[in-house]
Amino acid sequence: MLEHVELYDGSDAAYHTLISGISRNSSINKLEFRRGVLHHQTVSSLVQVLKVNKTTTTLTILSVYISPGDCVLLAEVLTINNTVRELRIRPSGEKRLNQSTVLQIVKQLQQNYTLELLVLWITDDDQFIRDVEILTKQHNNRQSHGVTTPLQVELW
Repeated sequence: MLEHVELYDGSDAAYHTLISGISRNSSINKLEFRRGVLHHQTVSSLVQVLKVNKTTTTLTILSVYISPGDCVLLAEVLTINNTVRELRIRPSGEKRLNQSTVLQIVKQLQQNYTLELLVLWITDDDQFIRDVEILTKQHNNRQSHGVTTPLQVELW
């Protein structure tokens, strides 16, 4: 039984092949993409898989070239899949998530009460970091939905 998939230095084609395989595997609970490229079509395929996959609890995108719009698309999974407990997004190189992208991701938390860890690599503007922390708390009213597990947010 395959439970953890981690792919390093993958091309978009390799990632796409992996995602196709994941769609037929219901035992994977941890999925990590590290270094490489994810194009829009591949991200769209991943989102479709995660929308129906109820075993994946951790999604990590580290040092992968991915567009801001595709980061938001990934975060939309949080509105449908309540088994994802950890979401980490850190685009490649020095490319940090911009304010618009981060705000759209945080907005997805309005409909998710099960996420336990959100890690985003954002602009190094201290005021914006404080604003995101406040917005995260406002948008994630977990206790009103009977969820007592706190959301941990790490902003890099």
